[in-house]
Amino acid sequence: AANGIEGLYVLGAALPVMALPLLMGGVTGSQLWQMGLVVLNSMFFALCAGLFVSAISRSARAAVIGAIALVAFFTLGILALSILWYGLTDQSYPEQILSRIGPLLGFLVTFAPVGWPNLAALYWHSVVSTHLLAWLFLLAAARILPRVWQEKGLTVRRLKWRERLVRWSVGNAQERKAYR
Repeated sequence: AANGIEGLYVLGAALPVMALPLLMGGVTGSQLWQMGLVVLNSMFFALCAGLFVSAISRSARAAVIGAIALVAFFTLGILALSILWYGLTDQSYPEQILSRIGPLLGFLVTFAPVGWPNLAALYWHSVVSTHLLAWLFLLAAARILPRVWQEKGLTVRRLKWRERLVRWSVGNAQERKAYR
């Protein structure tokens, strides 16, 4: 969460730079503010997803990889599943519910051609679904964290399972000695 403050400052500094095409006439004011909202919302989503994965992970490396994988799934994976579903069914693409989940559609719709149907609805569905997912991850992390914030010692039962797993994966003492 503390790292997110730095990202918020970077976003605040980048927004005026993003406004340069507005001054040049390349984008409209509504596109600029829509993109700013999508970027801010996506950053909130990524931070909440990272907090959730961090709450359920024991190591920092697993938390980073899990957070990247979770954000990538909701950004690219959901859209890929939606496109796959579109190929297998007769639904038109904008009508699919699955395609409206995640931040990528908000980015795409902001600069979509004018003839695309339901642009405003698609944009707001993407923004709201991403925001709700972010709050869901944040609430789940808040619910999980009080139970896992202190590392507990291994019980006798867990130690036995760990020993069985080690024996299964690397073999018993004689097999390890022969391997060495």
